[in-house]
Amino acid sequence: MKDEINSGNGYHLFLLLKSNDYSNEDLDKMLDSYMGLNPQGLSICSSELFSFLEETELEKLFSSCNRICIDYKILFLARSPIEYCISNYSQLVKRHGEVRTLLDYLNDAKYDHFNILKLLDKLVASDRLVVRHYDDLAKKNIVKFLFDAVNISYSYESLDDGKIINRSFSVKELDLMLLLNKILGAKYSREISDLILSSNENSSCDLFDLATNEVKEIIKIKFLNEVEWLNFKFNLNIKINMSEVSHADVFGIKTHTLPSEEDSIERRILLWIASELANSEKVFFNKFRDEINFLVADRSLMSDIGIPLDFNPVVYLILNPDLIENRVNPYYHYINFAKNEMRKYKYF
Repeated sequence: MKDEINSGNGYHLFLLLKSNDYSNEDLDKMLDSYMGLNPQGLSICSSELFSFLEETELEKLFSSCNRICIDYKILFLARSPIEYCISNYSQLVKRHGEVRTLLDYLNDAKYDHFNILKLLDKLVASDRLVVRHYDDLAKKNIVKFLFDAVNISYSYESLDDGKIINRSFSVKELDLMLLLNKILGAKYSREISDLILSSNENSSCDLFDLATNEVKEIIKIKFLNEVEWLNFKFNLNIKINMSEVSHADVFGIKTHTLPSEEDSIERRILLWIASELANSEKVFFNKFRDEINFLVADRSLMSDIGIPLDFNPVVYLILNPDLIENRVNPYYHYINFAKNEMRKYKYF
């Protein structure tokens, strides 16, 4: 299974915990697999997705650690709500087909770092929970913090090949993704964002380009109490009153319009292709639907002795798409050819 961008090596553990379809033995085995053959008996299991675990899921995780004698420590890098919300919004646009403006997204936004830390504070002893402000640490200090916290020696230079894995989009790139998501939906979001990321690796965006005064005020009103609790509880210095920015209110508009004459020809061609792709898929679906309706319309053989009681002509056509292509009546085909050709007529 291919990991999601930013999901870390804890992606599969997260999926297991969220599935609710596993035994204690399954969970114990997966946790034990993270230890591998490490001679120091130490390992780091990391994922941003862990912020979305619920109380019962966390309890099962900690119980498993206790069963197989893992002396665990939780290292949490908390972001300010401004940084968190804008970063999360950017990720939704890039990977999940988000079409809302940033302001519209903020109406439903949650500060998940606060919610998960409230749970962790309730469920684990204080000596097992280490919390730092993400944005107080430079990239190298983040790596150093993680390894030092579990007493693992390392050479930082050997960990960094200089390749940008998941850079932020520029404002123009993010705006383009919004338009493409609006046209195509979420189906192609990952492929298009991967193409943009790999095609222009050195381009970057300061996410605070999106932190307009209106955005910051909304976030401050929503999450001021949560920030104050985090700062007090974990001795952090998370700020919610960010400095003024002079960037244009790029995402403050309520709608996105099609490109103007000043936009690049490449941009206009790309949007035209996206529109044609979306339209062609709709045409294909309509044609597929019409063909099936046509083929099942003749039901004169429906009561034939050779037709099973649980026979569904639409399912038969879907399971045998060559019949659609050759425009063959499903009842006629089943009676005369299904047995010899070993055709399936139901899913199970």
